[in-house]
Amino acid sequence: MANKTTSRFLKTNEDCLKGLFVLPKKESTGRPSKHFAESSERSKRRKTEELRSNSDADVLAYATQMKWRGEGRRDAPVVMKDLSTSPGRATTYKKAYAKDKETEKGRLSPLRSLAMLVEADLIRKQYEVIRSTKISFFPCYSVLQRAKTDAYPDKSSYTVTETSPRLNFKV
Repeated sequence: MANKTTSRFLKTNEDCLKGLFVLPKKESTGRPSKHFAESSERSKRRKTEELRSNSDADVLAYATQMKWRGEGRRDAPVVMKDLSTSPGRATTYKKAYAKDKETEKGRLSPLRSLAMLVEADLIRKQYEVIRSTKISFFPCYSVLQRAKTDAYPDKSSYTVTETSPRLNFKV
């Protein structure tokens, strides 16, 4: 009897059984994973733990250099090679970078210096004395003069006659 039911089942469902079944893919559950660059430091350490434990630091450094060269970066591989070949250079690079960052951060803009000069009603000599206390912070006086002339309006934006001044506004 079982054979009859099997043959009947195969006969009645022949078309369905010859077709292709496509089952929908089950989407993964849980939180979606981030790209490596977007990950936190802790996640990056966890993701690279196996790579770091199975590979030598020199091999990783060389692989990084080659990858950057392949991407078209020119300066980074040279710096990477310097750092990996002589450990003392790392300290030199770090100090130079910190010093550059410090000088970049601690500079007064010409307009701010000009505002200080005008508000304090300073003459050139007084400004030069103040500037001598920290030359890297204050711009030189010639830069202030240039900023002052740049701050004036264009000649075409006003007209002065014997009787009155007139401002030309563009709408």
